[in-house]
Order: sequence, then C-alpha cells, then structure tokens
Amino acid sequence: YLHGRQLMATRRTADLEQSVQAFQQAVDLDPQFALAWVGLADSHMLLALYRFNGEAASIPIREQAVQRALSINPDIGEAYASLATIEDFKGREQEAEAAFRKAIELSPNYATAYQWYSNSIHDPLRSRESLELLLKASELDPRSSIIGNGLAGEYFAQGLYSRGEQQALRMIDLYPDQPQAYHRLFVYYVYSVGEYARGLQHARKMLEVDPGSADAMRHIAEVYLEIGDAKSFAAFQEEIAALNANHYLLGLTEFESAVKRGNDAAAAEAVNSLLPRIDEEAGDAREIAEFYLMAGDTDRARKMFVGSDPRWLQPESWQELIHQSPAASCVFSWILLHTGDTDLGAKLLDQTTTFLERDLPAAIEHVDRKRPDLCFLAGGDTEKALASLEEQMAHNHIWQWDVNHRLPLYDAIRDDPRFIALGREYTRRVDVQRRAIEAMDP
Repeated sequence: YLHGRQLMATRRTADLEQSVQAFQQAVDLDPQFALAWVGLADSHMLLALYRFNGEAASIPIREQAVQRALSINPDIGEAYASLATIEDFKGREQEAEAAFRKAIELSPNYATAYQWYSNSIHDPLRSRESLELLLKASELDPRSSIIGNGLAGEYFAQGLYSRGEQQALRMIDLYPDQPQAYHRLFVYYVYSVGEYARGLQHARKMLEVDPGSADAMRHIAEVYLEIGDAKSFAAFQEEIAALNANHYLLGLTEFESAVKRGNDAAAAEAVNSLLPRIDEEAGDAREIAEFYLMAGDTDRARKMFVGSDPRWLQPESWQELIHQSPAASCVFSWILLHTGDTDLGAKLLDQTTTFLERDLPAAIEHVDRKRPDLCFLAGGDTEKALASLEEQMAHNHIWQWDVNHRLPLYDAIRDDPRFIALGREYTRRVDVQRRAIEAMDP
C-alpha cells in the first residue's frame, strides 16, 4: 500500500501502472484494507488520465473499489473523495460537491480531497474558492509536488501569469524528475503567450522524465504542426502510434493536421475514425463541429454540438456551459441564429456576451484569451470584434490563429485591412518561433 502511494505520487505513467499493481496486491493480501481499495480506485483514475486512454473504461473498476472501501468502513473520507471524482466525470456536479464535502468532513486533514475538490470547480467565477481549497491542501501537505503544480495551474487559469510561472519554475527546482510542472509551463508558453520554442523545451523535458506520456508526444507534435514542420510532426505521430496504434490522440492530431493544411477530405476521413471515440470528450466534439462550420455544413455542426451535450438546447442549463466555455457558447449562438432558432440564439448570445463583458473580468485577468470577438461577430459588432482581436495579438494569444479564423463568423471582417494586418503579424510571429526552434535543432 505504501509503495503504491509513493508510485502514484510521481504521476509518471510507468509508475502509475506499477501503482495499480501494488494496490491490487495489497487488497489481495488483505481484502478488508479499505484504504487500499481507495488507492486502487485512484490509481486507475490517474492512469486513465495520464495515459489518455479515456476515463470511461476506468469507471466500473473505480466504482467497485470505492463501494468495497465504503462497505468496510462507511466513515472513510478518502473513499468519498474518490467517489466525488466519479460523480464529477459523470457531470453530476451537485453529487460530486456533496461527496467532496463529506470527504473533508470525515477526513479534514486529507489534502488530496481539497486538491481534487478544487480541480472539480470549472466555473471561473468561483476561482477564489478554488484557489482557497488549493492553498488549504498546500498547508496540509506543503511538500506535495502535485498540489504545488496545481497552484501553478490555478494561477495560470486566473490569468496571473507571472505568479503561475514562478510557482511552476519553483516546482521544477524542487522536483526536476516529475513531469507536471513541465506540462504546466508548456501549456502556458504555447497556448497562452505564443512562445512555442520555450514551450517545446518543456514538452521535451516532460517526455524525458516520463517517456510513456502520450500527452507530451502530442504537445510536441502540435508545435511542429503549428510551425509547419511536417517531417518532425510525422515523427512524433509515429511515436504516439508506437505507444498505441489506436490511440485517440493519434486520430485527433491527424484531424488537426488536415484542418491546418486545409485538406477537407483528409479532415473528414479523420473525423469518421474519431466519431466513435469522442463521446466523453465534449471539447474535441466541439472542435469537430467547428470543422463542419468551416466546411459550410452548419446543420451538421449543430447536430455535433447538441450530440456532445444536449444542454445546449436547454436555457436553464446555459449558465454552466457558458462559464465553462464562453467561446463555444458564442459559436453555438451563431449556429442557432443561422439554423432557424433566432430567438434562442439571441438569448444565448446576450447571456454569453454579458458574462464576457461584465462578470468574467471581475474574476480573472486576460479575458481576451476567451475569444470574446466570436460573440461580437455573432452579434454583428465588427468594431468590437477587431478591437478584441488586436488585444489578443498584443498579448500574443496566437495559438492556431490561422485555423481558428477560418470560421464563417469571420467572413464579416475577412477583407478588413485591420484583420488582414493581424494575419500577417501572426505569420511573422510564427516565423520567429520557427527560426528559434530550428536553432534548437541544428
């Protein structure tokens, strides 16, 4: 059991595989060891996350292990924290929160309960609460690299970039052989501030300390795709295929590559292979919906959105969807407006725009990275849209700029000199990053 806990704490994929075996051995030796059943559930969850095999397959195993733990000891807080992660995966937000609160009530010194509770809060308007939970977890377990990296992630999510960067770099200094901080810095440098060369360095380091990380391989492949290095992109696709020829990420990056190249036929072929595997990945489903929009099939894009989450047609559920992904909400409001549901589309657009302009700026910095220009375009305000895009460029929020702006919403400004100038500046900045990466790879 102790060996399993130690292995699980590294978050390296090979260690997570061994932690599953260690916890299984513990429960085989002592079937009445409740905490070992909790460890078995948690190790299966983390292995699914870090291997990116999808959580769905791990749910039955985790449910059985958690129920076994609770049948042995119904007052074990650690089991309720594990149960909460299952409820969270199922989208049962109230049940997940109740389980986390029960976990903290029964085991108030269990730092992981606070950490995972924070992770489950997806509403940026609750960012202060999320941070307080992580700070409590850190107070209880100040040496935890996982919690320390969670703090870095929370700072980045709130747009507190300098604080997040400092926290992640501190974690690297303390725990250079663990992958999480390298991942946090990759996401920050690449997705948030367009520093692809620095991000690539951290993705490579992540892969060095965790050679089984499909996520690191995907990150590296994505950067090469963004800078137009087809040879290096293909090499890392082969790395992912060697890990698992049927890996979900392999199909997703093939799709992204086809969209990047403007090859609609190849993108459609990749979509067909992905569709059976995206039921639990709403974000990826929306990415495919946006491809249908680019291809001019608005009706199919609508079906994809609603198929990934029927709540898009339920106004009483909009608040959660808007708070989680305002950009997607802007796009879907445009879809509604262009598929006959003008009243519904106008209401969704108004609610989302209000959130972006009034509510969100009070909670986080860098609201422009949420792409409010999409809502401005859906509402016909091209001046606000262009000003928002110029702010994004000023902050170097340029990741996949060329692909994102193929959406039909941008037709209203596609020929505007300001928009054309922004596209040229994006190309220039990517070229700077390409040369920096080439200098790293002589």
